[in-house]
Amino acid sequence: FVVYWATGQQLVHHANPYDADAMMRIERGAGLPAGYGVLFMRNPPWALPLALPLGWMGVRAGALLWSLVLLGCLWGSVRMVWQMHGRPGRLLNFLALSFAPALVCLIVGQTSLFALLGLVLFLRLNGRRPFAAGMALWLCALKPHLFLAFGVVLVAWVVVSRGYRVLLGAASTLMASSAAAWWIDPTAWADYAH
Repeated sequence: FVVYWATGQQLVHHANPYDADAMMRIERGAGLPAGYGVLFMRNPPWALPLALPLGWMGVRAGALLWSLVLLGCLWGSVRMVWQMHGRPGRLLNFLALSFAPALVCLIVGQTSLFALLGLVLFLRLNGRRPFAAGMALWLCALKPHLFLAFGVVLVAWVVVSRGYRVLLGAASTLMASSAAAWWIDPTAWADYAH
């Protein structure tokens, strides 16, 4: 979490979120142990609007808000999968909510739970609202390395089924968030590449 919070701090002060010295000072000041080197938000710059609000709050308030949002992502994802599968026994909900990798993501503040929500929203919306399903893929794009194989299959499926509204939804959301990232920090893409 402290990486996302430090990124937000840098963005709010119109500073480079990829500046090693500044990030190290902020992260150490927030309590990151000295055994860790400098940490950066490795998500693509289109994720910067997600970290920006954390810059307007202290580390404890930010951690609480971040944890609640991640918990909401996990709970919402489990709830939607439960509904999509005909609402089987509630014990399955508890098993899904206590899935160890999901709990680890929750405890350490990983954005993988956003990606999980994006994938579940895509599956839920795809049949009825393909544009909105494509927009949900933005959450998956926060962790693009996790979805490379999925992306290749998705593009092939879109071409074969002519479901171009899914790609239009995904592309428009990525362009909007990239534009927002550029507005927040015009050098973000160059700094990220460096």
